[in-house]
Amino acid sequence: MAKAVFSWGTFKNVFQSRYIAQIEGLKIFCGLAIYKKIYKRFPDKLQQLVPDILAAIPLDPFTGKDFVYKKQNDKILVYSTGPNLIDDEGIKNSEKGKDDIVWKN
Repeated sequence: MAKAVFSWGTFKNVFQSRYIAQIEGLKIFCGLAIYKKIYKRFPDKLQQLVPDILAAIPLDPFTGKDFVYKKQNDKILVYSTGPNLIDDEGIKNSEKGKDDIVWKN
């Protein structure tokens, strides 16, 4: 009999991490919107949200590192690498195995 690749515990951890990434990424995205409202522009770095807007910058639950933040002119992109741990440049496409968890304006 073949062994299952994922155990229930692994699936549960991925599900929980995905949920945490969605909540923490939304906090960052909201913090960026507040920053823009105050300063009329987006910050160059997420750390500029601390301590006036966020107490601390949440970490990507999949990597333990900062969420990816990219800014170009008046457009922003915030994302977690997702469970595949690969930086797919902020692309979510399950058919192609790209599973970044993304917020953009």
